[in-house]
Order: sequence, then C-alpha cells, then structure tokens
Amino acid sequence: MGDLGKWLRTLPGLVGSLSVYAAVCVSSGALAGLVAYVLERDPHLPFFLCALLPIGPLYVYFSSGRVVSRRLELLREWKNRNLITEEQHQRMVEALLQWVGERWAKVIPPGAPPPDSSRREPL
Repeated sequence: MGDLGKWLRTLPGLVGSLSVYAAVCVSSGALAGLVAYVLERDPHLPFFLCALLPIGPLYVYFSSGRVVSRRLELLREWKNRNLITEEQHQRMVEALLQWVGERWAKVIPPGAPPPDSSRREPL
C-alpha cells in the first residue's frame, strides 16, 4: 500500500485547491479508481468515466434559481454583517448574475420575454 498510501495522503491537498466542479469530479473519479484498485483492476478507465458523471447534475444544480437566490441572500448577509465591503458585494453579485445569465442564455433565446412564474402550464 506504499504508493496508494502516498497518493491518498496527497489527495486532500489536491482536492482543496480545485473548483467545486473539479473537486467533485476528481473525488468521484478517485473513488472509482480506488474501488478498481481494491478489486485489482486497472483504475484508469473507471477514474475517467466516473470523473465525468457529476458535471451535468452540478451544472443544473448551481444554475437553478433556488441556489442563485440563496447565494444572493448569503452575499447580502455577509455585507450586512460587514464581512465584505459594499464594493466586494457589488462585484460578487455582478459576477454571479453574469455567470447565471451566460448559462440561462443557452436555454432562453435572446429577446424572449422573461418567464412568468405565476402562469405555469400544467404538466
């Protein structure tokens, strides 16, 4: 377990320095690679395939209206508690809204009226 132990000890530092997307992808790939290693199989293919699995669900989760609203509320709370300055708050809000706008622009065509949540169509 010499090489595996060394690899496992470096994993937390690696994952801690990644973005949320990359951290989840690397972690799920590492878990699959570890299972393959324990089963004495080649860990490369399971690592690669399982590292790709979380991308879609994370994309949908982080761009959902509920998560964006909670993030905006959190930023407002930080500003009100003087954890961040007004300028930092404004910069973070603008960055978040730009990020969401870029993702939603792929779903809602430019120039389309905003969806009216009070008039939802029945499924």
